[in-house]
Parts: sequence; C-alpha cells; structure tokens
Amino acid sequence: TLSWLIPLVFGVPFSSARYAVYILFPGSLDLALTWILGAFFEGIGKPGLLLRANMIVFLVNISLNLVLIPAWGIYGCAAASTAADVISGLFLVSYFRKETGFGWGPLVEVRPADFSPARVMYDVGISRGGR
Repeated sequence: TLSWLIPLVFGVPFSSARYAVYILFPGSLDLALTWILGAFFEGIGKPGLLLRANMIVFLVNISLNLVLIPAWGIYGCAAASTAADVISGLFLVSYFRKETGFGWGPLVEVRPADFSPARVMYDVGISRGGR
C-alpha cells in the first residue's frame, strides 16, 4: 500500500486519511470507466445519458453525505462518493450494453499486457520512431 505517501506529502497528522483513500479507490476505478462510456455516448450523439449519469452522482452523493458524514465523518464522505460513482457507472454500463449488445466481460477485462511500458507508450502516441 501507499500508506507512507500521505504522511510524507501532508504530514503525520493526516496519516489516518489513507483509509478514506482506500474507500475512494473503487469509485475512482469506476469513474475511469464512466469517462470512457461518457465519451462513447457523446460520440454516438447521446450526450444526454452522460448528463443523467452526472445528475445521479450529484443526487446520490448529496443524499448519502447528509446521512453518512454525521455518523462517520471523512470516511462517510468517501463512502458516499464511491457509492455515487458506482451507481452512475452501473447506469451507463446498462445503457452501453443495451446500445451495443456487449456483455460485462469486454468492459472490465484487464490483461497484464495492458500495463506494459510498450503498450502505454503506444496508447499515448509514442512509438519507437518518435511521434
């Protein structure tokens, strides 16, 4: 884990914030998927779906914050954010599946080759012969 990073950057008093980061992690992964699906829907002329997904994030996040922050403070806030992101992602995934007929597999498949330095450089437009 990166439990050493928060105290190093922000100081020892912020050490317990790492638990909030752990709670936020699943939502941040889902947020990446949401950005990709949002771009897809904008590309096919349905940007309203992304707006609806963002409205879901806003409403769910505010509602859960009102309940969870008084009970659990920063951890409640992190949980509310993660829950809102995941619900929004599920909303977009359901529309993506309806639109394309794809199952869950291609959306969440992770392969070790996806993280190779050569693949990352290729994805960002850097090849062996320069840009």
